[in-house]
Amino acid sequence: MGTPKTFWERAKTLFRIVSGLWLVLCLLWGAFWLLVPLSRPNEQVARYVAQTVPSGTPWDEALDRLDRRGWGYRAFADDGLCMSAYTGQVWIGDADQPHLAQLGEQSIRVSLGHYQGPLDTYVAAYLAFEDGALVYIAIEKDIDSL
Repeated sequence: MGTPKTFWERAKTLFRIVSGLWLVLCLLWGAFWLLVPLSRPNEQVARYVAQTVPSGTPWDEALDRLDRRGWGYRAFADDGLCMSAYTGQVWIGDADQPHLAQLGEQSIRVSLGHYQGPLDTYVAAYLAFEDGALVYIAIEKDIDSL
């Protein structure tokens, strides 16, 4: 039989195992982040949407670009985008409360898709139009629990 391992040899072995598992988890997370662009922070997803529909794009041209891109959307020609000053949450409608901000006169809700991490996450973009031109893009992620 071999000589018994000392405390430090066991500690080195345990350290190698734990650091190897940590490295594998980091690589998996990095691959997920690179392969699923919708899982990135909202600011990056908004820039991704702005590549298709840049700021200042007219209403009709924005609808054409969304059709060509193949994203599902719903256009609201008579409703602007509301944003809560407290939470930053956005929705389509009228700002009838003092803590709500009205963004634009028209809006579009675009379904960008979904991804499955530990939970299903649906991603939507809200486009606000003022005087017929795009002025604001907001991203909302709806996380579905099990």
